[in-house]
Amino acid sequence: MQAAEFLFESNLFPDLEYSFKHALTGEVVYGALLHDRRTTLHASIVRTLEKLAGDNDHIEALAHHAFQAELWDVAVRYLRQAGAKAMSRSAFLESVANYRNALTALTHIPDSSDKLAEEIDLHLDARNVLFLLGDSKAVAEHLQAAEPLAERLGDEQRLARVLNFLNSYYGLAGDPERAIEIGKRALKLGVIHAETVSSIVTYYYLGAAYNKTGQYDLAIEVLLRGVQNIGDDLRHERFGTAAVLSVICRSHLVQCLAATGRFSEGALFGEEGVRIGEEVEHPTSLIHMLCSVGMLHLLKGDCDQAIPILEKGLEGVTALGRRRGKFRGGGPRRFFGVEYRLARGGISVLGSHR
Repeated sequence: MQAAEFLFESNLFPDLEYSFKHALTGEVVYGALLHDRRTTLHASIVRTLEKLAGDNDHIEALAHHAFQAELWDVAVRYLRQAGAKAMSRSAFLESVANYRNALTALTHIPDSSDKLAEEIDLHLDARNVLFLLGDSKAVAEHLQAAEPLAERLGDEQRLARVLNFLNSYYGLAGDPERAIEIGKRALKLGVIHAETVSSIVTYYYLGAAYNKTGQYDLAIEVLLRGVQNIGDDLRHERFGTAAVLSVICRSHLVQCLAATGRFSEGALFGEEGVRIGEEVEHPTSLIHMLCSVGMLHLLKGDCDQAIPILEKGLEGVTALGRRRGKFRGGGPRRFFGVEYRLARGGISVLGSHR
């Protein structure tokens, strides 16, 4: 094959290595291998990669070869790690592909409570990525698959997470009344009152639903509980959601306080939220926060203060949109654009009356 120029020497040290000149040739040769031979080769690659230092550097390769080797337990572990790594760098399409492959690998593993728990967690991991991609249909599918699994497992903590995400889904789907109903159902779970993390997420989603229905006083009360439960030491945590909750809770608080004319309180929460969002370097959370702070200044009539904040938010949406994979930035970009034009228009009107 080397004489026919199908192969070439790609490495001489420490061992002689060959590579195919064209990827198609490699695929043909690979396809000619018997199934057992292919899986054996992939398993050998997994073992070799596992011996190398810094597994995280090779996590994508480990996930791929473990899946092809049909090492299902190993594949689930590495695919989930690869999905998390891809999400951390905003490679959302790659991330969701890894999570879906992990769910496929999981179907080959015998039933057990551990498998049920892993399946629920993978559905929720996939939900977080699909939420950022704006694929609401797929979000609903994963949550509806996870809910009966959590009930079957009898795990209140996981059921609380599922209900919280369903709360979020119905709020975004234009059914905030259903979201509130699910939020109240979550509050009845014992784990919500016994476990801080579950309570924080529940208060956030219920507060956001109250915000959407214009029940600002109830929203403020619930969101304040969430902020207080987070505390300073957990301010950078996402608690299994797609956003940094200390930031996003403050963002909804700013909206509610602005809507009720409590601008000074809202501005303080806004400053805190922006500072934390910049500390943790989480673009989507910071963008949401900037949008809320910009809205507060608009409602107060401070167009000069709103403009630089909205410009910064627009820059963030544009930068995130350039990253690998899609981003549900169309809505935020349009909303920022409307606020920005309102701010500019407000300055023009004020200038014409001076």
